[in-house]
Amino acid sequence: MIKRKKSSDSVPSSRSLSAPADAEESVARKILETPDFRNASLRRKLFIFLFQRRSGYVSTEMLEKWNFESPKQSFSPEQRIRERIADLRRALVEYAAQSDSRLVCSLPDAVQGKGYRLEFAENDPEAPTLIFWKPHTEEGDVYIVYVEQLFYQDWSRRYLFRHVELNAESEEQALLDLRTKYLEEWSEELNASYPYVAYGEIQTRDALAKWFHERAYLTLNNAVTRRMDDARVWASSLILMGESTSNKYVRDVLKACIPLDIRLEILEEDGRTVGQARVQNAGQEELLRVSDLEPVSLPRGYGLRFNPKVGTILSLLTRVKNRQSGKTVTIFNSEFADSLEQIAFLLTDDRRVQRLIDQVGWKDGLPGQFQILFRFTIDSVATAHRMATPRAVAWRAYPD
Repeated sequence: MIKRKKSSDSVPSSRSLSAPADAEESVARKILETPDFRNASLRRKLFIFLFQRRSGYVSTEMLEKWNFESPKQSFSPEQRIRERIADLRRALVEYAAQSDSRLVCSLPDAVQGKGYRLEFAENDPEAPTLIFWKPHTEEGDVYIVYVEQLFYQDWSRRYLFRHVELNAESEEQALLDLRTKYLEEWSEELNASYPYVAYGEIQTRDALAKWFHERAYLTLNNAVTRRMDDARVWASSLILMGESTSNKYVRDVLKACIPLDIRLEILEEDGRTVGQARVQNAGQEELLRVSDLEPVSLPRGYGLRFNPKVGTILSLLTRVKNRQSGKTVTIFNSEFADSLEQIAFLLTDDRRVQRLIDQVGWKDGLPGQFQILFRFTIDSVATAHRMATPRAVAWRAYPD
């Protein structure tokens, strides 16, 4: 039998919420009156507990001390908290999808040390992020597609390496490409492997999935280029990560789309990875070359990683129409995958999206097809949280 904790800090009923003096309390009362909360005591108690403390953040430790009961007592306290928070977040999103206002439970931020908190917002159909992502949300079935990185490995020497321009999706073709372009590095002992997805692409996927779930009430489908139902994905609304040499969907979309004025290139020069952008201006080409990624040797068996020096890097955002399906395609591309996370943060924040639209001057509405080139300042430590806010340095709008 579960023993109920007796405490002066026991969870109150909805009647203990004071009269609705503001919009937040009014929304909270409406939420508690819905069947999803009226008939779910644990979800209801957790909501009230967080709502009463909404002026600050509630830590995991505070929730552990409160020790709300769970039918799965075999779980650890941390597991029970994650389970109940996930349940609460799903119910709040379902309520928000049918309401003009919403309360969203934000998750802890490990970097800034913040905890859980209920945050209030209006469901404004003219919010800048909703306008920015409207082509995708109206199309409905949205896929985000990322890439498994190709590496070459020689287990006899415990050696691993890659070339950024080689990204064949089959092991046979990958080895043939290496032998053709880098014969001096090829050997019979080499294998092609796809050991991981870039951290920055995973973080970007998670940030966008969170926004689509909480603001557009859509589940963002995800897929890896080497393992997917090509026909279904190709017919969907697409968010792509990577460049034409690594992501076959990027390559096929750009090959068939309208001519574009901005092109981001990732090159290898003398053992360095270098990013540069070519921008067409009235028939003249301007070359922006503001970055230099330096390879850093790791212990034997770990190959190489690319660690940015202090300086700047480039990222390119492209939106075009898929001429085959007629659906919208948004492409995230950067020489350094971690920077994509910062673009995702920008494009899921209403105030920052509005500033971006003001900067590029698209006062008459977001064009159906466009490109924006961003420049970042980065610390010598290669983490997305140590990058400055991306700044648009070139942009183009194209006719539909």
